[in-house]
This record gives sequence, C-alpha cells and structure tokens, in this order.
Amino acid sequence: MVRPAFILFASFCLYGSLWSQTFKCDGRLILGTNNQDFTNIHTIGFAPFFVISYNPIATFNDNGFDALGFNPRDNYIYATHQNTNNIVRLRSDGTFETLGAVDLVDQLEVYAGDCTPDGRYLCHDNQLDQILVFNVVNQFDLIERINLFWDPSSVNSGPFTTRIDDFVIDPINPTVAYSFQPIGNFDPDLLPLSTAGYFLRINLDLNDPNVGMVTPLEPINANIDITRIGSLFFTGDGGLYGYGSQESGPNAVERRLISINPQTGQTNATGIGGPSAPFSDGCSCPYNLNIYYVVEPPVATCTDSEVTYSLTIRNRSYEPLSEVTLTDTVPEGMLIQSVEGNFTGDIDPTTGVGTRFLTINGLQIPPFGTVQMTIDAQIIDIPIGNLGSQVHLKNLPSLFDEERVSDDPYTPNINDPAIFAADAIFLEDVELEITQPTDCLINNDGKVIVSGPQFMPGIAYKVGLFNQDWDAFMRDVIVDNNNSFVLDSMPAGNYHLDLVQPEGVQCSYEWKDTTINIEPPHDQLEAIVETNSPICEGMDLVMNAVLSPGGEVEWRGAPVIMNVLSVLWENVDTTFSGEYKMTANYGACEQVRLFDVIVEPAINASIAGETDYCERDSMQLLSEAVGDSLIFEWSGPNNLSNTDSIFEIASMTPENGGTYEVIVDNFACQDTAAVDISILPSPTIEMQRFLESDFCDPVSLNPVITGDNQVSYTWTPAESLSCADCPNPEIQFPMASAYQLQVVNDTLCTDSATIFVYFNPEDLVYIPNAFSPNFDGINDYFQLFPSCKVLNIKTLEVYDRWGNIVYSGSSLHPNAPDEFWDGRINGEPAAIGTYLWRTEIELINGRFIGMSGDVNLLR
Repeated sequence: MVRPAFILFASFCLYGSLWSQTFKCDGRLILGTNNQDFTNIHTIGFAPFFVISYNPIATFNDNGFDALGFNPRDNYIYATHQNTNNIVRLRSDGTFETLGAVDLVDQLEVYAGDCTPDGRYLCHDNQLDQILVFNVVNQFDLIERINLFWDPSSVNSGPFTTRIDDFVIDPINPTVAYSFQPIGNFDPDLLPLSTAGYFLRINLDLNDPNVGMVTPLEPINANIDITRIGSLFFTGDGGLYGYGSQESGPNAVERRLISINPQTGQTNATGIGGPSAPFSDGCSCPYNLNIYYVVEPPVATCTDSEVTYSLTIRNRSYEPLSEVTLTDTVPEGMLIQSVEGNFTGDIDPTTGVGTRFLTINGLQIPPFGTVQMTIDAQIIDIPIGNLGSQVHLKNLPSLFDEERVSDDPYTPNINDPAIFAADAIFLEDVELEITQPTDCLINNDGKVIVSGPQFMPGIAYKVGLFNQDWDAFMRDVIVDNNNSFVLDSMPAGNYHLDLVQPEGVQCSYEWKDTTINIEPPHDQLEAIVETNSPICEGMDLVMNAVLSPGGEVEWRGAPVIMNVLSVLWENVDTTFSGEYKMTANYGACEQVRLFDVIVEPAINASIAGETDYCERDSMQLLSEAVGDSLIFEWSGPNNLSNTDSIFEIASMTPENGGTYEVIVDNFACQDTAAVDISILPSPTIEMQRFLESDFCDPVSLNPVITGDNQVSYTWTPAESLSCADCPNPEIQFPMASAYQLQVVNDTLCTDSATIFVYFNPEDLVYIPNAFSPNFDGINDYFQLFPSCKVLNIKTLEVYDRWGNIVYSGSSLHPNAPDEFWDGRINGEPAAIGTYLWRTEIELINGRFIGMSGDVNLLR
C-alpha cells in the first residue's frame, strides 16, 4: 500500500551550498499539510490562554515528500521522495537536493522518519518492515537495517508488520522512539486489532540485543477519538505533541493537534483545530537553547529602589557550549549592585558592579545543563514608564544561529526583553488651597496653591496637568519657602496633577487618584423649567427655560436635542415620553435640570358587551381603553353609576333599558364611549309551587303566562304527562316528583318554573286489627284493603309470638280474600291470640313502603 503524498514540492532540484537555506532550531514544531494543488509548511506557535497559531513559512508544488526529520547537525530537514527510492535534503526556500537512492527497493514505501542528535536519518519502510539508518550530513550511505518485532511480553508476538505514520526520537534518550498504531479494520496494514489506538515504544539502541523491539504502552484517551497521527514532534522544552485525524476511512483529514503523555496515554486536544490535509507529517528541533529573563518587582519607583533580574539558560542539546559571551545592559539611571549564580566564566572588569553593563566571557554550558544567575540593580534616576533589558549570547554553534537573545516567558511575544514599569514617587500629605472664580464671565481667575513636604524650596519644577477632556499642559513653577507653588490663571474645570518633576531629573512625582476641582460660581445662574406635561398623544408639547441673568440652554431627551429657550413640538406621540435634561450655561457657570415628560397614549375608549337583554338576564359591559392608571366613571338610566372598568347588573328589568356612558381618564387624556341597551319583552310563569294528590284520578297542571303569552311550552320530564309541549298537561300517574316548564317567546326570551307533586303517605292501606276465621263468611281472613295509591301488595308475613312464621304471601290481589291468611297453621286452626305481621307495598309512583303491626285471632 502506498499512501498519497502529504507534501508536494517543486519538481526541479536546485543545488547550492550545503549550508544555505537552513531551518531554525528554535524548538518550534514544523508541520506540513497538503491541499491538492499546493502544500504549506507551517511553524506551530503556542501563546497564552491556549491560543495556537499556524504560520506558513514555505509553499511547494508538484513533488511529494514523506518521513520528515530535522537534523540538528546541519539544520536541514531530511525526507524520502514520494514514488521513488531517493533520500533528499529539504531547504527552507522550497528547493531540495537528492542525496542518493536506496537500492533495496525500487520504490520506498515510507511514512515515518526522524533524525538522531548525532545527525543520522532514520525512516521506516513498510515493505521491508525495517527501520533504515543513514549517514546524511557529510556523506550518504545506509549504515544499519533494524528489524522490528513485537515485545514478547505484550499481547502481540512475532514480526512487527503494522503500518506507522510517523515516529519521533526522544531528545533526552535517543535510543527510544515513540509511534502510534492507527485505528481501522478496513486496512490490513493496521493490524493487529488488539493494540489499535495504542502508543508504541521502539528500541533503537544498536548495542542492545532487543534493538527493534516494539512495546505497546497505553491506549489513547477515548474522549479524544484520534484514529491516525500523521505527525509526532517534541517541543524545545520536552513536550510531546501529535497532529492527526479524528475520522476514519479513505476521506479522513488530519486537523487536530493533541498533547501526549506516552507513559499514561493521557492526551488533550489543544487549540480549536489547525489546517486540514488528507495526510500530514512533522518534525522539530527539540535540542533548543532556552534563555529566560525576568525582572521583579514588575513595578518599581523611579528613584531609590531596586530590581532583581533572574536569568535561566537551559542547553537542551547534546552540544557542549563553551567560550560563550554573555552581554546585558540595564537602563540608564541604574547601576548593577551584584551578580550571583552557578555560572562558569569571567566577568569583564570594565563591566559588572557599579556600572550599567555586564559582559561574561568564556561562559560554559554543558549538554542538557542549566545556568542560573541573578543581577541586582539599584535605581538612581530613571524616567517613568516601561524599561527593558535583554541578555545576548554570542559565539554559539551554528545549531543555534551563532547568537541568541533572552525571552520573558511570562509574555506572549518571543525573544522579548524583561520589562518592568517605573512608577513616579507618590506625593504624600499634599494640601490644596483653591481660590474659586468669582464671575461666570471671567473664566481664568481661579488659583491653586499646592503645598507638600516633598517639594524643595527654591527648586524649579515642571508641573504637568490634564483636564477633564484629557488635554495636557505644562507649567513651570518655583517652590517657595513654605514648600508651596502656585498655579494661577486656572480656568474652571477638573484637573489631575499628573507630573511634578524637578528640572534636570528623569524621575517625577505623582499625586494619584486626586482631582483638583475649580468650580465657577454656578449659583449666580438661576434656571427654571416650565412644561405642560403630562399631555395626551396628539397634543402640542411645550417646554420653556427661564434664565437669570441670561445664558444659553441645551435640551436633551427622547428624540430631540435643541438649543433654544422655548421649545414647541406639535402633535407629539408617546416617543416623546421620558427623562429630559436642560443644561443652562452662562459663561463658565452651569445649571442642570432633570425632569420627566409624560405623553400618554390616546385612550380610544369603547364598550364591549351585548346590547339586547331579556328581563332577568344579567348585564355585563366592559370598558376597553389604552394605557395604564385609568379612571372609569359610568352613568346609566335612573341615576345608575359605577367606577370599575366593568358595569354589571345581576337581573335586568324594563327600567334598566336606556343609554350607558363611560368616561375614561388618565389625568392627561380623556375619552367617552356610550351604548344603548334594549330590554326585550319577556314571558313570566306563575304556577303553584307544590301540588298534593292521591293520583287516583289524573292531575292537571295549570300555569299562568304573563308579559308575553305567545310562547312555546316545554315540560320535563315528559314521561307520564299527557303532552310535553302544551300549556295544561295531565299527569296520568306520578313518574317524577317534580316537573319543570320552560317557555320561549319570539325574541328568545325565556322563563321557567318547577312544580313539586306529592301525596300524603297516610291512609295508604286499611289493615284490620282482628279477624275470626270460623268460616261464617264474615271477617274470615286477615286481609289488607289498599287505597288507589297502592299498585301492589308485594309481600305479607304473619308470625306467632315466638317469631315463627305462620303465613307468607306475595303479590296479593286485594279482591281475592282466599290469598290471605285463613287462620290456619299447616292446615290446622291456629290458637286464639295475638299475631305479628309485616308487609311491603308498592305505590303507583314506584316507591316501596314497609309496614308492620299485630292482629288478634278470634273464634
């Protein structure tokens, strides 16, 4: 499998001096991205607050290269030429030089590469499953072929045949390289699946029998979701980064920068995404020289104070630095007090303590060594503002461009000086004696006497002030014997004393957070505002200013700014409502008046509700209007009145018909609405409330209709009535205890009434208290004699005195005596005496009634 090229370069080769067009070894990451017709090489910069910048340094076309490695021995980038078997040297101007061919294959299949600190170039060929080691600086030849195999103690075993997209050599331990196994079961070159997504460690120690052993370390964080890392690089301070893809499949692109801890698998996304490309490759020169220079405190007084510069030099390379020259210069007006640290070198006797300059000759910094020193400096007399110092290192090897300058690590800029702010001397116990102006029309007769113990009598000072408009101006003064100076001819205004500086001195005094207020005699100006607010929308708004003794005005507020004494706006709307300010000026004097203008919206009163009502209907009229804080005043027929927004009458009568009017007011606007209310003819039912009947005969209902008797009738319920829509129906037998009549006339006015029908439950049935069952034809049976109110004798039971039932009958017919008890028990005459009875009867209205008592049996 041959991966498409990720960097395209010019198709021609330019040969020149070996040491021309090199890249910088400054610890920054170098990233190559391909976007079809052109390819950029970027440097990746890190700024505070996690800001990542990608800065193009070259654009290339037509040639593809892979397996980039930065060589710290000559500051060139080495790579393989895509679709060939050539190893090339890349220059920073976009040209390249072919060093030689690899005869082992007709075409290299290489994606991963890097350079060792001693200048060898290594790349991994996917066909050979080997890492090839080349001499490339002074001559070109293949010196080693490292076979790769899985660590026997891991989950995998045997030869390592997995495709890797990049590896990076550890700058601290060059016998170790790190790589990443991509994720994707669509490609057999990415197997085995058991370690897909793992960081890998490769043993490059040629003196170790396990050289070429690949050990899986830890899987990448699942939340990062990286499937491929095309670029791996170390920064100059030892941080490991990768650039890859979060997607899978043939159309995936690489655009995510991550930071990596290969020992734990902990990864974090960095920035918000970089340039997109189908594939990327990267390299760096992590063998950096860091020169950090900071100064404390960040703010110091411009005289009689001290600062301390702290210098840290870290040689993160395998180059021993010797005979290095260090120079530094502190700002004019300062002197070096001491130089201390763990450095090896000689301070030039013309520099150092008692001077502004420092030169150290023969400074030595071993490989991966650190030099630290502090420089204490006395501030004698310096100007206020920011002042910087920067250390220069000279006589450096070509790896570090022969000269480097220091950097303040706490600032976002690269290679910037250590800066502190010189602050003025704070004035204490200063007293002011202010003479205010006496006339509004004389604007420069104010005077200020400034006194303070820090002012030296007889000394000339420059005094800087700025007014409320930040206009700056200077005054030359001489301090008198009272430690005072005078600022005269001061126009009215607010001033800040910004600078008090003795002549011939760079340092100055400052009076912080203090305002000198020179006030004109404002009380000489009288200003009155007159307005007709509040007003209603559509009216004219009037505002007048009355000034004494005179002056000019400015009106501000709502939609207007005007400069006349009297203002008239015709036909205003509600946008004119709001707070207004009238500013009156008479010379230097000023008066300000704040006032509110209220333009109420037109009320547009109306009345919502029905206009026609039947008698006894409830009326509800709603006054609708625009605005808040409304007052309602209703009037109606027969002196009706109300002050709510709703006018209600629970039951309308003919006297309630007529005109209803409402006046709505909001103290600025008023509007009136009216409505005519009609009372329609309505029928009235007069009918007795209760009706008693034994229902032995039909009962007639006889209502009387007044008011409007041209009505339709509806009786409910209709059951047992002779008719349900006639004025006088008859009740054949009672099916309900109440009947309701509703009548409706032609105007749909209605009335209803209910009559309750009942009968007296007494005299329902005659029950004798004695009978003589001697069969003489007279009173031979214990028989019940029901009235017409009874529909059925449901049951009858007779008991002896011990509670034994002696007779039981059901559904007894009143005209059949032989169905009743004949005085016998089991066919034998019962004994003379008293017997108990119990019966249940059904009335014609469907009710059931139980009754009980006793009867005497006689012979």
